[in-house]
Amino acid sequence: MASAIALPLIYSSGVFDFTRWPRLLLLQTVTFVLAILWMLMRWHKEEALPPIVPSLAAFTLWQLISMLWADNKVEALHRGSQAFAIAAFAMLCAFLLSEHGIRRIVQVVAIVTASVSGIAICQYWGIAFDQIPTAGNPSATFGYRNYLATYLLVSLPPIVAVGSRETKRSVRYLMIGAALAGLSALLCTRTRGAWVALLTVAAFWVVSEVVRRRRLMLPSLRDLALVGGGILVALWIGLQAPSISNTGQFRIDEHKAEASTAIRTAFLPEASRGRTIMWRNTLSMVADHPILGVGLGGWQYAYPSYDQGDRITRNVAPQRPHNDPLWILSETGLFGLALYGWLLWTVCRLGLVGDGENQSVATALALGVIGYAIHGLFSYPMERVASSALAGFCIGGLGALSTSSSGPTYRWARLTPALAVLLALSAILTIQRLQFDRDYAKAIEAWHRQDWPSVTQAAAKALKHGPHDFRIYQLQGAGLQKLGKLHEAREAFETSLRYHPNEGHLPLADLLAEMGDLNMSIVHYQREIDLLPRSIQANLGLARTLMSKGDWEGAEASARIASDLDPNNPDPNLIIAEVRERQRDLVGARSTYQQLLASRAATPQLYGRYGALLSRGGKHQEALTAYRRAVDLDPDDPRNHNNLGAGYARLGQHASSAASYRRAVELDPTYARAWRNLADALEKDGNTSAAIEAYRSFLEHWTGESEHRVWVEARIKVLEQGQARP
Repeated sequence: MASAIALPLIYSSGVFDFTRWPRLLLLQTVTFVLAILWMLMRWHKEEALPPIVPSLAAFTLWQLISMLWADNKVEALHRGSQAFAIAAFAMLCAFLLSEHGIRRIVQVVAIVTASVSGIAICQYWGIAFDQIPTAGNPSATFGYRNYLATYLLVSLPPIVAVGSRETKRSVRYLMIGAALAGLSALLCTRTRGAWVALLTVAAFWVVSEVVRRRRLMLPSLRDLALVGGGILVALWIGLQAPSISNTGQFRIDEHKAEASTAIRTAFLPEASRGRTIMWRNTLSMVADHPILGVGLGGWQYAYPSYDQGDRITRNVAPQRPHNDPLWILSETGLFGLALYGWLLWTVCRLGLVGDGENQSVATALALGVIGYAIHGLFSYPMERVASSALAGFCIGGLGALSTSSSGPTYRWARLTPALAVLLALSAILTIQRLQFDRDYAKAIEAWHRQDWPSVTQAAAKALKHGPHDFRIYQLQGAGLQKLGKLHEAREAFETSLRYHPNEGHLPLADLLAEMGDLNMSIVHYQREIDLLPRSIQANLGLARTLMSKGDWEGAEASARIASDLDPNNPDPNLIIAEVRERQRDLVGARSTYQQLLASRAATPQLYGRYGALLSRGGKHQEALTAYRRAVDLDPDDPRNHNNLGAGYARLGQHASSAASYRRAVELDPTYARAWRNLADALEKDGNTSAAIEAYRSFLEHWTGESEHRVWVEARIKVLEQGQARP
């Protein structure tokens, strides 16, 4: 059982979620072993039912039942597997633990807390351990500092309660030292929600002591001095500004660097980081599914329909609402939330009311769960295995201390076979997820490198273990598209949408447009816009596709929406200009280009397109000026010189035209079109021999339509025959 409490020390850097799945597998394994031991030791023994078990079992059972109406059964299985393992662990703790066993396990918790706190403090000061994977330090071995903060919240009350009553002075000092290290590390995380939870837990503790009027054993002056000094040191360490060498993707921002600033800005609107918006949108989801919810694991799949781009962007898609009670309510309905409330009420009743021999330890265990629940108002500790398992131990330990020997009894160990089978099946699922996540991590790394063959290979290997995360299909589709395997890419993107119908329409729409399936492309662009009305990419894609279909009004309307969303983006106005060109409104197109060229959007490519527009309108001198400007801005782009050569050619300046084309092929000797243009200019300038050589260079590099090759070959013969005449 102690090995399950040591979960924070377990992680695997080669796995995508490198803490969750390794720890869950260990928890499932330990719980399976405990179940077998319970069966072997107490198969024939009648036992009283711990008072915590009914509410715990009811809440867990309802979560498992809600899997039946979840849209994504794969995600529901993973969530259900984790919830069942934690509940089974808590139940076994309730049946198997004694007061002595609880104290010994809390000592193990103290060792683990001291270890991870020391690592976090070293990370905070930039001393060591910056090689441990993280999304945001100081996180010790938890992967993110908020996850560490939750664990510390749960661990501190039991450590203080057991440590302060330890008869051996050395053990007492070590446990109190571990608690002080945990306090310091908790401050270092700059997790304000956890700070609120810690203060609330402390207030609960004081109130519970006053209500029971318990006389506390006053420490000696020596102990008081040591503890007081330790608190001052812990506060000094935790309140210093960070000096983190490896911040991770999400560093501590400037509003949290100084502890005073973190406290002062805690109630500013921006301090919520969009949480309140997600909560409001989630309540809209709840209003549509009030009784049963959307099913376990269903929040992330239903939420996009309610977000409308408030929090979801092209690069960010929340997977939970950062509020555990709201998460429970949205997925399991009012009934699920009521059962969760029953469980917490039972914890409070058993831990905060009463005056038994072990009530101080029971109170500490209850406060650990309360801290976990309060932090769950701002975060999602329910997802993280280590802190949830520790909360499960607190729940189970509380049940063990509160079990009455005078009540009705039953041979509860007879439930073990079913428990063991479900745990074994859950462990098999987690093993598959671990194997999947290893290849999934490789696919993401290859995607960042734009190594498309490796992306597709890693994605294919991951899918051999099962479709555990729909995003693997999006990675596979992106890789196949880059490799030119468009039909296979389409199948991958469409499969992704079967698992998550509200995410992934944009890449599929882009692919369908590339494949020429314009009607279906429009359908998926429109679906993306329905979900994310402020998506610039979707509106631009829709505008281009409508333009390809000749729907000029629709294309311009979509482009104008994109322009309103991002006035500094030149692409919408380029589309508008092109639409006006297609409508033969050259005056309107020219006006749009001039507006763009007067802005920061002026680029060599834009001058080139403007020059082409002017040339089509017969304004060749003005076009030449635009082409010259493009060359001035980027003299190393061969296309700019090719365009300038075309401008000279239209004015009959063949020598200047040939010079520009010559410069284009010097910059890019494989530029076949420039070779042909050079040949034409040389021919018109009377340099037949040089023209023939240029035509031959065109043939050497041309890979396009064969009719151009046929024409050039015929032209070379004509020129050679002309040279052969006397």
